[in-house]
Parts: sequence; structure tokens; C-alpha cells
Amino acid sequence: MTRLGFIGTGAITAAFLHGLKASPLADWPVLISPRNADIAQALARSLPGVTVAADNQAVLDGADMVVLAVRPQIAEQVLRPLRFGPDHRLVSLIAGLAIPAIQDWTGVDRVVRAIPLPFAQTRSDAAPVHPPAPWAMALFDALGVALPVQDPAEFDVYVALSALMETYFGIVEATPTGPPPRVCRPARPGRIWQPCSAIWATRCAPAATACPICAPHIPPLAA
Repeated sequence: MTRLGFIGTGAITAAFLHGLKASPLADWPVLISPRNADIAQALARSLPGVTVAADNQAVLDGADMVVLAVRPQIAEQVLRPLRFGPDHRLVSLIAGLAIPAIQDWTGVDRVVRAIPLPFAQTRSDAAPVHPPAPWAMALFDALGVALPVQDPAEFDVYVALSALMETYFGIVEATPTGPPPRVCRPARPGRIWQPCSAIWATRCAPAATACPICAPHIPPLAA
């Protein structure tokens, strides 16, 4: 059984854990860092098998797979002092931080990047994972759908797209017939918008399917 740890305890960590504990991986024990104490304590009280560690090093000492969920501005100062083990597997949610930098700061070879969204809480997320290591794909498949991404440049496009998610939903809510074509035109039809399909189907399918630009690029969801 994998022991999962989290360095960084914010909104995405909370959504991630709520989804995880409703998934087939619910029996995984989880250690979370004490930073952002209110969220950490609330998660430990409400979710079985979630424990607040004494500090970030205690998270590493008690985990096999570690999710890095700190802000990019403080990532180096948080990660460099920690003692990572050679067998650790790292999942970085840190925006804009390349894998070689994380490997340099931690001494760990097995590092992937991923982009979970708040929809992980309801296990309806579609998360790009780069590179698509099987152990990381299994984790994100439990939260919805893991999207394998081999090309780091393509992953960076997903990063940019995820940064626009709040803006997109604002447009959808303000425009009953969907966003204007110039806003929603896919840069690479059939691929760039694919991670959003599960989200659109549950929240704004009427608007998306009414848009002549978006509609052809929304793959059907399995029943």
C-alpha cells in the first residue's frame, strides 16, 4: 500500500484528498504538512487516514509518494533543506517549475508534473500528467481521468490553459449562448480543450455545445 504525503496544504490539496478518500485508493494513508493549520486540521478531522505531520521532513519520512503543492515563489527555500530519499516518487503541482529544477533541489530522479483542478474533489477531473509514469497515472485516474503527456512543451500549453479556467467560466456564466468564438477557438483542435470536456459536461454543457467552435472538439463522455 502506498503511503502518500503532501508538502503544502491549500485548496488543491483539500480537493485532491476529498476525491482520493472517495476513490478506490481510499485506504492509502496520507500525511500532510502542518502549514495552513486550519485546512490541515480540518482535513485530518473529516477524512479517515489523514494525519497532520509535525513538519515537512516528517511528511517525507513517512511517505513513499510525495505531492509537492507549494507556491513557486517559495519552492526552492522549502524543498532544498529537506532530506529526500532515493526511493521517493514526487508529483509536482508547482506551476512553471521544470522537472530538472525539482530533481536538482531534491536529489530525486522519479519526478512527474501534473495539473489537478478543484474537480478532483468530485472525481470528475481530467489531469495532464508529464511524463506519464504508471504510478502517477494510477493516482490521477482515481480522481477522474489522467491524461498522458509525453512532450514538455505540450504540457506547458496545458499549464497555460489551466490558468485561464477561472476566466473561461466567468465568460460562460455571463454569456448564455457560450463564449465568443475568438475567446474559445482551440489552438490545436481536438486536443487542447480535451481536458475540459468532463468539466463542461457537468457545469456548462449547454453553453459549450451551443458554441459552433467548441462543440466539435468536445469528445463524448463514457456513460
